[in-house]
Amino acid sequence: MTTEFPQIIPAGVMTQEFRTPDTVRRGIIAGVVGNMLEWYDFALFGFFASQIGAHFFPATNPTASLLAAYGTFAAGFLMRPIGGALLARLHDSGTSAITIDMPGAAAHPAAMLRLIGDFAEERDWITCAQDIHERGLHPAMLAYTVGEAGDPIALADLGQPEWDRIITRNLRGVYLACKHLFPLMRRPSATALLSTMLAGWDARADLAALSASSGGVLALAQSLALSGAPLGVRVNTVCCPAPLPADETIRRRALGRIPLGRATSPADVADAMMFLLSDDASYLTGSSLIVDGGQSLQSWSNAPDLPYSEL
Repeated sequence: MTTEFPQIIPAGVMTQEFRTPDTVRRGIIAGVVGNMLEWYDFALFGFFASQIGAHFFPATNPTASLLAAYGTFAAGFLMRPIGGALLARLHDSGTSAITIDMPGAAAHPAAMLRLIGDFAEERDWITCAQDIHERGLHPAMLAYTVGEAGDPIALADLGQPEWDRIITRNLRGVYLACKHLFPLMRRPSATALLSTMLAGWDARADLAALSASSGGVLALAQSLALSGAPLGVRVNTVCCPAPLPADETIRRRALGRIPLGRATSPADVADAMMFLLSDDASYLTGSSLIVDGGQSLQSWSNAPDLPYSEL
């Protein structure tokens, strides 16, 4: 005899799970167990935080040592997909994170401490730096993942307020973040900045402000690498592709020209940042890591007539 179960998923939704009450029950149990393990992880870290602080972050003040165990990373997160992916990677590695967000931005659940400030205002960076200092925190890493692209628009139609907004967030924010956070960082430490291939490996007529700010970030990073070296701070940049065109036909053609066959994902950029922030990159500073699936290797002379997937 065949038993008919009522539909428990919306019509039109394609899924291979939760088709019967038994599978729903198993899914709920798995979710509960996973959540328990996740909170056990947090509890275990909290229980041993004082020992971690004493052994890995020795200080004359035990409270400062304890706080340092919780605050080993400072970051500015505006480009949420990349910032969120990086926070997830840091959380998985056991690294606590301080996030500095623009007003109104959604909080990330993995953040140990969340600060709010306008990246374009020096007074906000001063306030954030003072807050971190007063808590006795000395971050080991700084990631600036702001990447404001703006809407694709011809230069003749690009207004000065929009130009100023993109340049300010992408470029002035890097300058202010490094100026006020470098003195707080542990030695040695690492900084990863975000730029795009428009800094010199690609060109777009409809993204003039992003192009200018990307080139500025790259040049500034090289200057910061020199000024940060005596402080024990490495500075490197991850360059990712500019946003793909909105037109679906052009978008498909652009994706077909990428040698590795897909667009760069936030996880790809986050993984590159994790490498540059890690001890594996301890002898790298002033470098740029291109994460584009081979897109920047293209030229008019070597671009195939067909997408790579059809060759």
